[in-house]
Amino acid sequence: MWGGRGVRLRHVAVAAISILCSGCASPFFFHDPQLGWVTAEQVPDVIKSVRCELVTYYEANRLRRQNFIAQIKNPGGDTSQNFKLAVKKFSYFDVDDGQYGTIYLDLKVIDTIGTGSGTAFDNKLIRSSEATRVFHLGPTLQDQNTYELFWNFAIRQDAHLSPSVSNAQSYAENETDQFACFNNLNVSREDMARNNVPSGIAQFKRIWVNGSEPLAAWLLDNNHTIGSSYFTETDSEAAEQIIPAQMFYNFAIQTSAGLDSKISITGLRWNPAAVEATASSQQTSSLTFYVNGPKAQLANGAKGGTATIKTAQPKPIHVIIDRPKGGIGQQGVEKRFEELAPAPSPKPVIKRKKATRSVPSYLLDKSRGQLLSPFVISPPAPSQ
Repeated sequence: MWGGRGVRLRHVAVAAISILCSGCASPFFFHDPQLGWVTAEQVPDVIKSVRCELVTYYEANRLRRQNFIAQIKNPGGDTSQNFKLAVKKFSYFDVDDGQYGTIYLDLKVIDTIGTGSGTAFDNKLIRSSEATRVFHLGPTLQDQNTYELFWNFAIRQDAHLSPSVSNAQSYAENETDQFACFNNLNVSREDMARNNVPSGIAQFKRIWVNGSEPLAAWLLDNNHTIGSSYFTETDSEAAEQIIPAQMFYNFAIQTSAGLDSKISITGLRWNPAAVEATASSQQTSSLTFYVNGPKAQLANGAKGGTATIKTAQPKPIHVIIDRPKGGIGQQGVEKRFEELAPAPSPKPVIKRKKATRSVPSYLLDKSRGQLLSPFVISPPAPSQ
């Protein structure tokens, strides 16, 4: 009797799970990842804020680099003291103005619905005063759907702040320029980065780190950290330096919301009969950006062992030369391989200049190293 009833209950449970799954998991229903804590209306403001923070950092960092070189070339004062002062006041990251930076924005939502562990059907049968038989059925069901929206942007690292059109036309009191970052460029770039400007000049919502420092200023402050093992006073010390090649930052916000409900019935025959249902939604918002230096490609190539320190010499070129058989005037040609060595480069003309306070050559070097072979560039992958 109970064997047949158990089989019937199992069949009913399997059928119920199949029906529920077919209703929840559907390729024709999508959940917009821009619903929740980061909405579609907020995304344009987020993208503009990231762009403005990075461009402000590029300009302030570029001026720091110029001031750093000017300080160590200062003819007045002690050379060593000038260098220490330059490192203290004008540490910079050597951003390559000839490359693009990258910004990733990843919005993901995970919706989960199912039965909880409290779902149980216990059928009790008293066989005698000493024995009771209980048939327990605890079905489980979970349906999880993931929806992800991914944007990949490129940003010029030689970008400059552009003047706002509000200089030429007036805006309403609560209206800002849609594109420009500041409506007044006659302000120190360092002050712009640190938000030390009058109210209303910034035309975007600042991104605050630890609630106290704008993102552009935070990046400038990190220059001191990454430069501690890079800036050396002489080229001989540069042989043991660590070269900052690429900055990568990732910020992720994860929020979850859920609901758990349960109903149970207890009787002489069923003790208990309970159903628990759960539903939850988890949203992950991730912002990632890269800042590339001149050695960014070498740093990535070094992971696969394809980056070299010295530039390899050009190899001979193999060519096919057609020559007449048996000399000039004979019919037919023969083909043979010859190696043509590259023509020697002309010796550079060295002009003697009057001795001046020089800059360590590593600060001006943008081309050291070589990739032996191209490294694999993986496209941005969805977050896990």
